[in-house]
Amino acid sequence: MQNRIFDHVVESLQDAVFLVRKPERHLHYANRAAVELFGYSRQELIGSSTELLHVDRAHYEAFHEMTAPVVMGEHKTFQGRFRMKRKSGEVFSSAHSVTLFADDDGQTYVVSVVRDISIEEQQAQRIQQSESLLSMIADNLREVIWVSNSDKTQVEYVSPAYEKHWGHRVDDLYADPMAIARVIHPDDRLHVGEQIVQQALEPHDVQYRIVRPDGEIRWIWDRTVPIRDDSGQVTRILGIAEDITDLKRHEAEMLHAQKMEAVGRLTGGIAHDFNNMLTVIMGNAEMLLQDLADRPDSQVLAQSLYKASQRAADLTSRLMAFARQQPVQRDRMEMNQLIEDLLQLLRQSLGEDIQIITRLADDTWAVAADRSQLEASLMNLVVNARDAMPQGGQLTISTRNVRRRGPPAPGKVSTQLPSQSADADPSTSTDWVEIQIQDTGTGITPDIIDKIFEPFFTTKGPGQGTGMGLSMVFGFVNDAGGHIEVDSTPGQGSTFRLHLTRHIEESDQPVRAEPESLPGTEHLLLVEDEALVRALLAVQLRDLGYQVSEAADGPEALRVFQAQPDIAMLVSDVIMPGGLSGPALASQLRTLHPNLPVLFISGHGAEAALANAGLPDDTPVLHKPFPIRDLTRKIRALLDQ
Repeated sequence: MQNRIFDHVVESLQDAVFLVRKPERHLHYANRAAVELFGYSRQELIGSSTELLHVDRAHYEAFHEMTAPVVMGEHKTFQGRFRMKRKSGEVFSSAHSVTLFADDDGQTYVVSVVRDISIEEQQAQRIQQSESLLSMIADNLREVIWVSNSDKTQVEYVSPAYEKHWGHRVDDLYADPMAIARVIHPDDRLHVGEQIVQQALEPHDVQYRIVRPDGEIRWIWDRTVPIRDDSGQVTRILGIAEDITDLKRHEAEMLHAQKMEAVGRLTGGIAHDFNNMLTVIMGNAEMLLQDLADRPDSQVLAQSLYKASQRAADLTSRLMAFARQQPVQRDRMEMNQLIEDLLQLLRQSLGEDIQIITRLADDTWAVAADRSQLEASLMNLVVNARDAMPQGGQLTISTRNVRRRGPPAPGKVSTQLPSQSADADPSTSTDWVEIQIQDTGTGITPDIIDKIFEPFFTTKGPGQGTGMGLSMVFGFVNDAGGHIEVDSTPGQGSTFRLHLTRHIEESDQPVRAEPESLPGTEHLLLVEDEALVRALLAVQLRDLGYQVSEAADGPEALRVFQAQPDIAMLVSDVIMPGGLSGPALASQLRTLHPNLPVLFISGHGAEAALANAGLPDDTPVLHKPFPIRDLTRKIRALLDQ
């Protein structure tokens, strides 16, 4: 009865069971699972050597050697994994358990229990591959992946990127999970603490700053999701933390650029209105100067009015340049005189604790540059020097002539001279005027000196600088075909050297004096929407002998032109109401009169409007405000072509 029960139990097992006789190791018994596992019939198995079940002779001998201690009675059992072979030749992985067994007659057998673990191994291998893949991904992501328990008192995993962004060791965080909270910027800790409570309830994200060990402040975007078990309980929190410092900076730059664009548009609009008013003031001042020629006392007042309008015109010109609504004008300038003119303003800007020293060479050549941009560049450099000397110091401004061969000296932060490329003829030389701004301030550290000309780069705190000063200087010098060199020593000060191309005179012949204004008798069509400006210009031109027909907008000008066939020239504002701009008006009139001379007058940038109208880039434009002599010279030159 017991034997039948034993046989029934063994036959019902899912694992293969063999009885092996000692010492020859022949199979004495095999259960049903053994037949199914190896594919042999019982008749084929019983009496056969166990070598039948092994991959080859080498595997059989290796298995024989490993299980020998059990067979010899030295050990009670052997458990291990081994490769076996089915009748079909298929090799599979198996788990073995080998023990000794003695029957009632004292005959000793080896009991071998075999289980197919191929599927388990495949699953384990897939799990291992998945873990390796996840580890590889986590190790190479810029983002930090982390896993903690539900209350964040224990960190279970942190990816290596943590060390790069936080500047702390991963092992330190495993040992002390609260270490990550201590590096949060003090101003953000309360906010982050309130957000952390929500992380264990629902997906959440929070942005905050951290302070690295080197003192650098970085922005972090931390996104989390709670991991729940089958019952819905939160068991872990998974997080992805990303360093978004560059993104924050780019956002700030974009906002600043948008703000600057809005300021530029507003500035351009204000400057346009001022230019119209200044045109009237300047024109009337000119007329008063002529009418008061026999009254010197009164003429002085008119002269003051005219000069004041010129200075105001220069101010609006700078505003227009700032708003990028006026083309760059490169004029001949005496550098020393320009610096002398700036000195009074510089002294007011720097304060009494900074001593200004000037060393201006007497023979300094003239340069060709946009005056307003050059003045703004020098002011930027001077203001930077002032900020580098908070306790006061010495600012030295010097000029000299430089005749240079070859590229600039090495070891300096510089912009390459356009005419001095690597393959340039070293025998050639270029004449430059050098303007040097030297301070005794804090200097520039080597780690940032290469960045100082980058747009928006600044070492000043929020609200203390836009980071555009030096980039504007760089842009001006580069547009002028010049060159910048910078020398700086921390604690000793900085020296900026601007090299601008020498202005070469076209002729040494004396320039003949030109008349204040040029008269004429031709019929002009004057189109200007600003009534005061139109009335003034009409009076001035009629006083010089011109016939003038007036129009307030484009449609009216078309009607006047069609009714006056003797009109010899169009003088028109660029942007006007009525749906027809000056360039569009000129295009229509030239279909009737192909050779009609055209002069545009504008209170703001006209280049875009001209381009959109398809007119040539060299179409003459006179920018308001202007003296009557400039207007009449332009008119006379166009009529006499």
